[in-house]
Amino acid sequence: MGWKTKKKIPRRHAPTDGSLEKMGLSQNRDHAMEKQWKSTALVVGGCYILVSDCEKIIKATLPSIKIAVANALAKDNIKQDKIAASLGVSQAAVNKYIKGKYSATLKKIVAQIKDSPEIRELVHYVEAGKCTSDISKKIDVFASKRIRVAIASLKEPPCF
Repeated sequence: MGWKTKKKIPRRHAPTDGSLEKMGLSQNRDHAMEKQWKSTALVVGGCYILVSDCEKIIKATLPSIKIAVANALAKDNIKQDKIAASLGVSQAAVNKYIKGKYSATLKKIVAQIKDSPEIRELVHYVEAGKCTSDISKKIDVFASKRIRVAIASLKEPPCF
């Protein structure tokens, strides 16, 4: 289904400046279309922004790596505040990671990467007391590899 198809925008979120009509969208009440629209759009400052598959991959990769590392460190009895400081997230975020309070998409990605050598290497870095910048660089390298592989596997590769 192309972007020129009519999609439902909930009235409470729909911008009133006519931008929906310019994008070829309307405020009809079709619930199936609403679900599809919500899965492919973000609301930023009251405006709808379309999200490509690449953006979805990028937004899911970094958190999934941090979740996998946090879970592995928690199994090794590392305190949540140390995990948080090492990964550059809050202690509350680490608590949610450990309790499994994150999306089903992230859970699938975490299940795929949790036993990878890169995750074990990151866990070793944290346990060895490496500085946060070294850990961040390792996470970025692993994330960029995962992103390249995921984008390459898309059915319709993006146009750049």
